[in-house]
Amino acid sequence: MRVSVPDYLLFDTKAKTDFSVLKILFSYKLIECIKKPDYIRHTYRNRWRRRKIVIENQTSPVDYGFSISVYNLWTKEYFIIYNTPWEKQDTQCEFMIRAKNKIFNNDYLKNLIRGKTWKLKRGEFTFE
Repeated sequence: MRVSVPDYLLFDTKAKTDFSVLKILFSYKLIECIKKPDYIRHTYRNRWRRRKIVIENQTSPVDYGFSISVYNLWTKEYFIIYNTPWEKQDTQCEFMIRAKNKIFNNDYLKNLIRGKTWKLKRGEFTFE
């Protein structure tokens, strides 16, 4: 395991806590949780809004790092709205707090999550 990558069990706990706002404010349900030492994925779905959100941290074998994707269940399209490569992660998961703040303080991304819009504006993607 790389030094800058958080422990997968810590990531699992922090991701559920930090992104509980999806359940509380946006009525999403956690429908899938995969926990492996080199891959974590939480899948949330809101059937009424026809949206799915996937939060994952992938450190091996492809080293994609942390990402948040929003899927349109109607059109089968998706956008990666946030990404942090493993090199820029920290062992205490502070990068997830930055992601949460950037996403949930952005009205356009909140409307994307709410199912009110699908087209992304230029520059809405956030990569560290």
